[in-house]
Amino acid sequence: MLTYITLPQIPHPPQKFIDQATEMTNKFYAGEGDDLDKLQKNKFVYKKDDGKSNGYGERRYIKNGKEYGSRRQHVFDMGQEWDQWVKDNLHPFPWECGVSVSMPPEWTFQGPHCDLRRRYALNYIIDCGGDNVRTVWYKERGYPIERLHETGPEGMSYWVQNYDDVEVIDDVCFSPGIWVLLSTKILHSVENVTGPRSFLTASIPDMDQFPWNNRKPK
Repeated sequence: MLTYITLPQIPHPPQKFIDQATEMTNKFYAGEGDDLDKLQKNKFVYKKDDGKSNGYGERRYIKNGKEYGSRRQHVFDMGQEWDQWVKDNLHPFPWECGVSVSMPPEWTFQGPHCDLRRRYALNYIIDCGGDNVRTVWYKERGYPIERLHETGPEGMSYWVQNYDDVEVIDDVCFSPGIWVLLSTKILHSVENVTGPRSFLTASIPDMDQFPWNNRKPK
């Protein structure tokens, strides 16, 4: 079962996009992100149709018998030039392309969850968020590994509250500066986040159309 694959074969983003993403991230963490709200592409994950919170962003997890809040990712639009570069160089049918920023900074992990409305995420890490940040995949006890059609209440992303209910199936520490394809319909978390975390991201529907003659990575 594929949890992730690194893709050194595909092009690195031009430096101007990394600089743009870094500037937006720094602005967000400096508390100057009010004007970024209108650029957020994944609001549907956290808000109902009326704009009110659906509770997913405020979800709580139980870890080692204690209850904690969770980090989450906000994806901000970087403009048409970035979107077109992704289409031309990475995959012809991406969506929700932009810079993904981890928040709120007071929590140190983003608990086990599946992503809503996408099967794969293509990420290029700019800032890992710490020296030992780990992406971990899980199997929920009594359920299949891949959860293609699962959603939480009110259409929220599927998640498992208690770490005691999952078992680790993969665990990796990613380095910045390389594209990584992640399977987001397998429960996964991000652990040991101690600082700002950001990456360029695109949601993609398949692995069949990367820019090397439509060959699936092996």
